[in-house]
Amino acid sequence: MCMFRQMICAAAIGGLLGAPAFAQGCDHDDADGRLDVGLVLSGGGALASTHIGVLAALEEEGVPVHCVVGTSMGSVVGGLYAAGWSPDEMRAEFESADWPRLIQNSRGRDELPFREKDRQDEYFSDYVAGWGENGLVLPTSVTTLRGLQGFYRRMLDEAPPVFDFDDMPIPYRAVATDLGNGQAVVIGEGDIVEAMLASMSVPGLFDPREINGRLLVDGGLSKQLPVDVAREMGADVVIVVDTTIEPSDPPANPSVVQIAQQIVQVQVWTNRTEQAELLGPGDILIRPDLSMLSTASFERAGDGFESGVNAAAPFRARMREIAAQASAPVDNPGAISARSGGGTRQVARIEIDNNTRVSDALIAERFGIEAGDEVSREDIENAITEVAGLQAFGTIDAGFQDDGTLTLRTRERYLGDDLFQAGLTVSNTFDRNSRYVLRGRYSRIPLNAAGGELGVSLTLGSEYGIALEWLQPFGPEGRYFTDFEAGFEGYPLPLDFDGDRIDDYWLENWYVEAELGRDLGRWGQIALVADYRTGEYHSDILGNDPTEFSDVQLEIARVGAAFEIDTLDHPDFPTSGRSFSAEALWITNLNSEIGLPQQTYERIRLTAAQAFGLGDWGGVVRAEGGTSEDTGVVLQSLFFLGGFRRLSAYSERELPNNDYRYASVEMYRRLTASDAVGSIPLYVGGLVEVAEFTFDLGDFLVYQPDPVFSITGYGAVNTLLGPVYFGLSAGDRGNKAVFLYVGRNF
Repeated sequence: MCMFRQMICAAAIGGLLGAPAFAQGCDHDDADGRLDVGLVLSGGGALASTHIGVLAALEEEGVPVHCVVGTSMGSVVGGLYAAGWSPDEMRAEFESADWPRLIQNSRGRDELPFREKDRQDEYFSDYVAGWGENGLVLPTSVTTLRGLQGFYRRMLDEAPPVFDFDDMPIPYRAVATDLGNGQAVVIGEGDIVEAMLASMSVPGLFDPREINGRLLVDGGLSKQLPVDVAREMGADVVIVVDTTIEPSDPPANPSVVQIAQQIVQVQVWTNRTEQAELLGPGDILIRPDLSMLSTASFERAGDGFESGVNAAAPFRARMREIAAQASAPVDNPGAISARSGGGTRQVARIEIDNNTRVSDALIAERFGIEAGDEVSREDIENAITEVAGLQAFGTIDAGFQDDGTLTLRTRERYLGDDLFQAGLTVSNTFDRNSRYVLRGRYSRIPLNAAGGELGVSLTLGSEYGIALEWLQPFGPEGRYFTDFEAGFEGYPLPLDFDGDRIDDYWLENWYVEAELGRDLGRWGQIALVADYRTGEYHSDILGNDPTEFSDVQLEIARVGAAFEIDTLDHPDFPTSGRSFSAEALWITNLNSEIGLPQQTYERIRLTAAQAFGLGDWGGVVRAEGGTSEDTGVVLQSLFFLGGFRRLSAYSERELPNNDYRYASVEMYRRLTASDAVGSIPLYVGGLVEVAEFTFDLGDFLVYQPDPVFSITGYGAVNTLLGPVYFGLSAGDRGNKAVFLYVGRNF
């Protein structure tokens, strides 16, 4: 997270493009001696909020803007202004936007397909690499521009997919940099949202954008202050808002990140200085006070606005002079406003522009919008989210053509269809009770025209295993699915009774599983399940004495059904939403070697959680329970309590049982700003738990203690490896545990 913020601070300083000359978009009749005013907005990430303050001052002084040129985030502010957004409207949008979510492209958990929510518990990463024709393919960036793309589409949803930017209410240019030759590229036509995204595509942070066969990145690397572009458009006087940060002397022993940051700052400052020298005595150069701001401080948009207003104050007299000498404001009755009208449009027809393996028909069904529908931008974004649930695409975008055609564009991932994920879970209670699991997964997705996924997963550490999985959606919108999995696994099964360790079993088994189910949207699924398992329970205690009964053969078959709901807004620290699961299994013991007749046991388990928010605190109430008819014949039919959020004062799986009820109340507070881009999420929290259980081994061996209590306090940080918890738990029976958890629970 820290490096993520440094990358923004190092690279978002820029804004791209400049070079080829375009038609003089703001050159009016000079015969009357009136001035055409060009506005130039530099790059600078979150510092672009100062541009909005300067725009407010210009409007107060009656200065007409006849053309606007922007680099990086300056191109965003400039494009919105050229499209008809007022400074006050832009300020409101910038202050209310969820910038961390937009920039980090972290889709809300309510937008994720249900299966992806499940996978969050196992893998700390999205796809970390791919495999293509030339071998291993690594990501080109930390995140993507998908979140910002949707944000700008909403603000400019009246923009045609391709048009001349001279036809806007104010002629407009965006500046980006050609990744192939490092030259500035001036964008004056095409898709205005793509022009903005290319101009602000910070290398390493965001993916490059491809426009007309060229890969484009942030314009600040080539033309941070595009004064010459405004001149070429016909501006007689240029008003520049410059938020470029002057590089300071590097430290004595700079880190790799500091070196990269210094190189970018020097490069941007150099090309900025060259452009600033083109300004004449009648032009205005405004440099807002940035001392309390940074390129990543999007949460301080209001402060940036005020800084821009204050920076404009010394130039107000000159502004009034320019207003008195300027040409009349641009008057183009046929201008393309591009800005959102906030209403709905009727769909004339649907067009699918798709270059992936998934069929156009399935994409259209999942999109759900049809010809004749009246839709808003919100409707379109919701439909895009449903398409994204197929998990088969790199980018998804949609917009209207001039004739009312709604075009949905789906593109394959840059990493390809052969993808890799990784995950890590660590548990340590500092009493020689520690476990770790490292996970890796290869997936081919999409597998075929109906979607589908072929996966191979590998687990190493305190548990181990390998599995082959084939998930195949089918039916309308691909909502039904079959899921087949076969593999081998080994993991520990400690067995305690009344505080004494009976045995430490190690289970190894081969298995095949099958599911037939239906996706209920993003909130749940229902499925019929069946599996067959064969293997052995290896005894680590009794197995040391050859006269004692030790290893036990395993051969079982299970059938059942499961229903799950999950609308929690965060997998670890939710503040809203709920979850619920119900599972019923019938487990048949097929092993005749132990001298027991074949018997079927019923196993039922229910879990529920409700999240809530109280001011700066969040919390969740959990309740669950289960019952099994098995009396220890098939250990896999048992339940286990113990471990963090499972009676935290006890070790992992320390309390086996075949009937239990558990409840807890947990509260937590984030210590760092949640609205700051790149802010490391730090939490403190507390947890109170209670459980009662029965462990019935038959033959009058029944352990049914009084209710068990546990209280826990912890500190936590969300990292690239998942959440990390460090805390202390105490139980009502003198149990104490100091614990460290990395990742999610076992």
